[in-house]
Amino acid sequence: LGRFDVSNVFHALKNLLELNYYCMRYNPAIVYVPNAQNNLGFFRDGLFILIASLVSRAKIIMHYHGGESFLDFVSKKNSFMKWYIGVVLRRVDTVIVLGERLKHIFSSQIHHLEVVPNGTDFNPKHAPSRGNGDGTVIVSFLSNLVKNKGVLDVLHAATIVLPLKPNVE
Repeated sequence: LGRFDVSNVFHALKNLLELNYYCMRYNPAIVYVPNAQNNLGFFRDGLFILIASLVSRAKIIMHYHGGESFLDFVSKKNSFMKWYIGVVLRRVDTVIVLGERLKHIFSSQIHHLEVVPNGTDFNPKHAPSRGNGDGTVIVSFLSNLVKNKGVLDVLHAATIVLPLKPNVE
């Protein structure tokens, strides 16, 4: 994950060929591409977007997972990468962002933005009944298990909450 090595290059090329094949064979209505925020990752994801837009009539949806750092990411790129990012974004039909405050990042380049909240307010008193009905609240962490994704924060919070709330897993 996140390394430039033979295995990752092989998998990226294999995935690009598979995308090309599936787009040509099945002509999907939608192609969904989450994007990376590093040079090689964005270059790879941009190739997914470009291939899908060239070999199919699919609507291209890019899911932006980051914060406002995308503006910094773009501003620090050389002229080729800035051009490439612009070319890629012009092929995107919709961008999904994880909060209202992130819409401005793409508002000048993308006409259709969708917001999916990155979390939700939760009140156990008003929560629908789930699971085995014993009132247990289950907390999940959905991400890569790396420090900058907050996995250590979740583990730290668990050491505080679990002794106080026996109905939390």
